Amino acid sequence: MKIRTFLILLVFSLVMSLLPNCKKGSPTSPAPPAVVFKGSISFGGQRLANTRVYLSWDASQSTQTNANGEFEFRGFTGSHFIITPSLLGYAFSPSNYTLASQPRNDLNFAAQPASFGSKPDEIAADLSARNQSGQNVSLYEHFG
Repeated sequence: MKIRTFLILLVFSLVMSLLPNCKKGSPTSPAPPAVVFKGSISFGGQRLANTRVYLSWDASQSTQTNANGEFEFRGFTGSHFIITPSLLGYAFSPSNYTLASQPRNDLNFAAQPASFGSKPDEIAADLSARNQSGQNVSLYEHFG
C-alpha cells in the first residue's frame, strides 16, 4: 500500500512538473514568421543614398539607405512600429509609417527640400516673418 501511494504521488508530481512546458508549445512548433520592413527614399525621381531611417515604438533600430536608396529592417519583435526617415535639410512624404507586425516591402518616401520661415532662403534679420495668412509677424515683441 505504501509503495502504491508512493508511485501514485511520484507520477502525479512528474505530470505536474511537465504541465508548465505544455503552454510554451512543442519543440516542433513552427517559429513565428520573420517580420521584415523594406522601402526606399527618392528625391526628384532619383534614389537618395545615405539617408538615416529609424524604427521605433516596440523596437528600436536605425539604418541608412544603400547606394540604391533602399533600406531594410529585420531581426526584431513586437507588434507596433514607426518607420521615420531623417536627413538634414529635407522633409519627407509621408513623414512616417505606423505599422503592425505584418511584413511590408513598399515603404517608400519622397524627399523634398525643407523650408524654413515664410520664404525659402530668406533670413528674418529683424526677427520678423509672415504667418500662414501672409501677414507680417514680429518675433521681436516676444523674444527681443
